[in-house]
Amino acid sequence: MRRRFKTDNLHWHCRYIAIPETAVKDVIVRKVIDSLIYSNDMMSFVKSLGLRFFYY
Repeated sequence: MRRRFKTDNLHWHCRYIAIPETAVKDVIVRKVIDSLIYSNDMMSFVKSLGLRFFYY
């Protein structure tokens, strides 16, 4: 998640990276979804989607 700092703090860039799909292909394939979120309460929006944060 990234936020724009020059203007208001309501714009967020969200990138979802899925787990590897090793059963589908012989190579490592990951689904990636980029989206823009305009919200003053971004964490409740992300949690309502059922997404979790993983830190590696």
